[in-house]
Amino acid sequence: MPATWKTVRVFISSTFRDMQAERDWLVKRVFPALRQRLESYRIHLVDIDLRWGITQEQSDNDQVLGLCLQQIDECRPFFLGILGGRYGWVPEKFPEEIGRRYGWTQAHTGKSVTELEIVHGVLNDPVMHDRALFCFRSELFLNDITKEQQRRVYTESPTDEELRDLGPEKVKRHAKKRSDQLEELKQTIRAMSPPMPLFESYPCEWNPKLLDPLSKTPGRLDGLNQFGDWVIEQLEQAILCAPELQEHITATRVETRDELAEERVFHEQFVENRTRVYVRRKELRNKLAAYVKGDTAQACLVTGPSGSGKSALLARFVKIWKRGCRNETVLTHFVGASPRST
Repeated sequence: MPATWKTVRVFISSTFRDMQAERDWLVKRVFPALRQRLESYRIHLVDIDLRWGITQEQSDNDQVLGLCLQQIDECRPFFLGILGGRYGWVPEKFPEEIGRRYGWTQAHTGKSVTELEIVHGVLNDPVMHDRALFCFRSELFLNDITKEQQRRVYTESPTDEELRDLGPEKVKRHAKKRSDQLEELKQTIRAMSPPMPLFESYPCEWNPKLLDPLSKTPGRLDGLNQFGDWVIEQLEQAILCAPELQEHITATRVETRDELAEERVFHEQFVENRTRVYVRRKELRNKLAAYVKGDTAQACLVTGPSGSGKSALLARFVKIWKRGCRNETVLTHFVGASPRST
């Protein structure tokens, strides 16, 4: 088994407000399940959901588009696009930095950030034409939404600013233009050759009893199981078939069953998981180092409340110690890391 792990990043592209349910489904259900599947190949899966990655200051300073395009470059070649009934936010102008770094954007003024993400991440890159994944949401659930204010979240309707500043006819024209741009974008994706994996009209339903986490009012999109299952299967296949990962994946396949090796892998996976996000605790780490370097024959007991980071501290310490002390034997065993570890 190779000692190294590979990190795979997946960029999620969609409008935000109307896709909260899908993005939550991905973050809470789809990616944890897929992450577990890929651990046996020593592959870390990192999902890039920029709902949590853009500060208010960056948004106010027109840095959103630049951050999105930069993250897409760092995630290549894995891109997941989700489109519903909204075209998304259209910037009035591009910052000068965008024009210098991404000259192609000058030919795409008047387009939404979501379309610009798709153009940069997929349409402008022939390599991505058969590797990106797209999902188009069915709009049948709209028939069950009785409140107009809630329907507006999921359809290309006039914005509050347009209703305040523009006349009725101009408002309708603006909304109609965005709706036409959205349909044109979908048609472009459908017509790609070779065809990209596409889940056309994935089903969902309106659940009037679920609480919307943003508005804190009853009513939310639900029933996304088929959407989630499709993404898991398609994305797993895309990752395991990626040419740039084949050498690594081949090296992780063990032809003969070795129970000790399998057990060791469980504990190594545990260490990797606990050290992905780690808060520095230099004083505690120094105490552990002093203990290991010392001559005492007594055991060292690290105690603390549940959730205080004991496992993360020890996993981090073990990882660093192994790296610096290659001539020493370091045995790690975490209770609960594998079916037999207890």
